[in-house]
Amino acid sequence: MQQKSPRRSGFTLIELLVVVAIIAILIGILLPALGKARESARMTQCLANLRTVGQGMVTYTAENELYPPAYVYANTKTGTNWKLEDQVESHPNEENGYVHWSYALFKGDTGLADEAFECPTVLNGGAPRTNPGPRPEDWEPGQEDATGNSTPNNLPEDRQARRCAFTANGALMPRNKFAVASGRKTQLVNAATVAGAATTILATEFAEVNNWRSVFAGNEFATSTSLSKSHRPVDPFVGASSGRDIYNEPIRTLARSFKYPNLNQIKKRGDLGDSEIVNEYTPMNAIGRHHPGESANFVFADGHGERLTIQDTITKRLWGDRIYSLTGGSTQIMDERLPNNGN
Repeated sequence: MQQKSPRRSGFTLIELLVVVAIIAILIGILLPALGKARESARMTQCLANLRTVGQGMVTYTAENELYPPAYVYANTKTGTNWKLEDQVESHPNEENGYVHWSYALFKGDTGLADEAFECPTVLNGGAPRTNPGPRPEDWEPGQEDATGNSTPNNLPEDRQARRCAFTANGALMPRNKFAVASGRKTQLVNAATVAGAATTILATEFAEVNNWRSVFAGNEFATSTSLSKSHRPVDPFVGASSGRDIYNEPIRTLARSFKYPNLNQIKKRGDLGDSEIVNEYTPMNAIGRHHPGESANFVFADGHGERLTIQDTITKRLWGDRIYSLTGGSTQIMDERLPNNGN
């Protein structure tokens, strides 16, 4: 009688190796696709958040007519109070901190949450406030606040989204130079006066480099310090005579004084470094380029959003046709495509 062979109860080594190899191949195929899917989801969420911010600003201007200032020096340690006469070259009381434009959209039952100002593509969702306050997670390593503190503390604490990935168009939402002693002053902008809301950028993303040191700076012309300038808007134009120092641009009676920066002054992503918010040529270098093709998300004054490169926004002249927020006249933007700069 023929003896039956014993029943095999497991896999051979070769079979196991084949299975492992197949799994490894599948992982190699699927991981990049999953990574791209996650990145696409993050980009979509970032644009959705920025669009929410833009629509919130449309609601705000419908109710208030004016765009809020990009930031002001507060005259109290809490709340949103500020005085026009305090808006000078330096803060008269650093303990009071800043009131940021994001805070204007927090009001009421329909106000936006902190998370609306974040972008999941960038480190920690956004840049830290100048004065982050008491929560350790709101600080970046090595950061100091405006009073020189380098550890979490109760005061000062800015009235601003805890993490802010976005920056405003300074031609619509001005810096707080309302009462400076010399040079041009800023003014609040009536939304109804802005020509072409659908083709005028309202806000965009900050560039994150070196743990947000791309938006760190000190005084106006410092190269690198530990002070976050996430409250700053981007001034998209340069002066014909003064370069990026548009506030000291001479007033002309027969010519326009401002223009778009040159395309060759816009850095590549890999060339970005510290303190781009006070870049010697243009603070446009502080704009993000985290998405494919070194693009960023932009929201327009009518509330719609688009993904573009910084170069696109310059060549298409999407930052507006004048610096609405600046006093002194001759604030229309040169059109260098036309004879005599369009004058």
